[in-house]
Amino acid sequence: TGLKPCDSPPPASGSHEQPPLHSRAPAHLICRVCRGVYREPRVNQCGHTLCSGCYTRLQFDPADPQPSVCPQCGSGLVPESSVPNRDISEEVEELTVHCIYHFKLTPSQQAQAQFLPTSLDLTADPNGCNAELSLLDLEQHISSCEFRPAPCPFDTVNCRGCSHRDLQRHAQDCIFRFLELAPREILDGLSVRQSETLATLASLEQQLRSVESRLTSQLDCLDAALDSAASAVAQTAPAAAPTAAASDAKPSLMAAPPVPPVAATAASAISAPSRATSRTASTRSAVSAVAAANAASASTAADGFNVRSRRSVDVFDFGGGGGEVVEGGGAVAVAAAARGALSRSPSMPVGTARLNGLPANPRSSYLTCLADLTWHSSRVVSLLLIPEQFRLVSLDSTGAIVAWNIQQLCSGHAGNARAVERLGDAQYSDSFVCACRLPVYVFVGCRDGSLLQLARFATDIKRVKTEPGAHSACITAVAASPGGLLFSGSRGELKVWKSSNLCYLQTVAITPRQSVRCLTFDACRGALLCACETELHRFLVRQQPPQQPPLQQDLPAWHQRYRHQLLTDITCLTVTEERILVGTGQPGQSLWLFCAVSGRFQACIAGGAGLCCLSWVPDSAYAIAGCQNGSLQIWRLLDSRHRSLGGAELHSDPVEGAVLLQQTERHRDSVTSISLLQDLLFTGSGDGWMKVFRFQP
Repeated sequence: TGLKPCDSPPPASGSHEQPPLHSRAPAHLICRVCRGVYREPRVNQCGHTLCSGCYTRLQFDPADPQPSVCPQCGSGLVPESSVPNRDISEEVEELTVHCIYHFKLTPSQQAQAQFLPTSLDLTADPNGCNAELSLLDLEQHISSCEFRPAPCPFDTVNCRGCSHRDLQRHAQDCIFRFLELAPREILDGLSVRQSETLATLASLEQQLRSVESRLTSQLDCLDAALDSAASAVAQTAPAAAPTAAASDAKPSLMAAPPVPPVAATAASAISAPSRATSRTASTRSAVSAVAAANAASASTAADGFNVRSRRSVDVFDFGGGGGEVVEGGGAVAVAAAARGALSRSPSMPVGTARLNGLPANPRSSYLTCLADLTWHSSRVVSLLLIPEQFRLVSLDSTGAIVAWNIQQLCSGHAGNARAVERLGDAQYSDSFVCACRLPVYVFVGCRDGSLLQLARFATDIKRVKTEPGAHSACITAVAASPGGLLFSGSRGELKVWKSSNLCYLQTVAITPRQSVRCLTFDACRGALLCACETELHRFLVRQQPPQQPPLQQDLPAWHQRYRHQLLTDITCLTVTEERILVGTGQPGQSLWLFCAVSGRFQACIAGGAGLCCLSWVPDSAYAIAGCQNGSLQIWRLLDSRHRSLGGAELHSDPVEGAVLLQQTERHRDSVTSISLLQDLLFTGSGDGWMKVFRFQP
């Protein structure tokens, strides 16, 4: 192994060249083939000794086709007759040599230190290992020698490394250490800064909540003051004339009637700079209406408005713009803060109206809050009513289900927190997204694509069956038909199940790259309505198909019959006896109306904030919508004939319209779910709060 006997004379001054090992070893210990000290010597049948490796190499040398012979006497090599030469082995093992790391080795020689031939001429290293040991102990010493090479822990390719003795110092001084650890230290520093920033943001959020609470209290005080002012103005208004003077000439709508001092004072108070919030919008509208009524009643040259005729004046605030006076629906609308009644924006589709009509008798409020329910801590995804048991089931996004007893509310008792009793709750590990109910079961769609079937009991709801992997993506909408079919929608597909046992029946591919936003079953026409992000579909449903699939696509895409580039971000869908109401998240185009029979577009109504949920009050002309800003909207559905709109020719057939009666702030977060039972309205929001209202149309 490139060894030098310890008894060899020292090298000359300034030279580290050492003679090969075999020049100092006895001649009878030198192999005639490799010219090195014997390694595992073996005796041939002729009596000469060779290394075991040399013996094998001579015997199976492919470059020499001639039979192998002994290099000393030329006799043949017979492996069967060769035996180990133990005398020579003992003499070799007694040789005292230096460690291999006493010499300067190339990287390739260091990698094969234990297998180097002993005949190599090596150069001594003054900083190398000075161990002197027998050849027998050499291999064991090499494997644990502190001068053996060690790879660099940071870069094994570009760094030459060092010995094991210097590894600790090398780990501190190696330049590649800084190249590897610097980015890590920078990331650690950024993580610490991020934690500090998050802590600061949390503190700021707490301060903002405190400020919000204080401002809310102040706004409540202002609301009370405005209500008192409105009552005072109404009580001090002068008595109106019994009948307006008849006149053949139609009075000019643009002529401003004289304003009495009381009305002028109220109007100036309303027009003073203030914080325009949705909470005070309805109060300002009411006071402005009273002031305008007083002004009209004090003048005989007005437009025929009379307090005793039960005609009314209202102010609709749609977010700014010039004021103008228009006539419609048998009333005069003073749109003081509106963008213009019956005016169509170039960006809105044909048939769109800002205001299609006015209510005959606007109310100060259509909703009366009865109770607040604060059990949930996350987004309420669905509110399911069970009328026959006077039960309400609420589900949130974390997998919590709560059953409520609402019998006292349905019996007409005064509304309070005790009027709604929590019967029981359950917590599932699934993340709920949507839900629907049948008389016996409750079906829930989960974020991981699984479908749950729950059974309703007297005070509890238990899991009956789970269909894992019902969809490959999140289930975004579910609906059920009275005939025992369950429909579930996901991204790009719609599936049909048998509701009794969740037996799969059919898959229908819909608009690719779009998720199903909402599903609604139209019982009047036996059809399933499916709304994607920008499109509407309708499917005829066979309740008991003999051998045909349950769904048959009726109108594949209504948008192909009447395209609307502005119909985007569909969030909710409901169907009445004659109309299909579609809600979007676009603040300027929140409500779209379609014919329930033909699917033809009829109108787009600008209702202020974007919608999250929508519900039709059965057997009435009212619809209630929950908005993204936490407010509730009361809509009245109308039938009107619009032949022209600002000079533009429209449909000659009747066009369905709607009137926004009221928009009032009720929740701090977006309204995510609405459910109606008789005159009771149940709402859930994104922060987990639930409210109960009494709806009085």
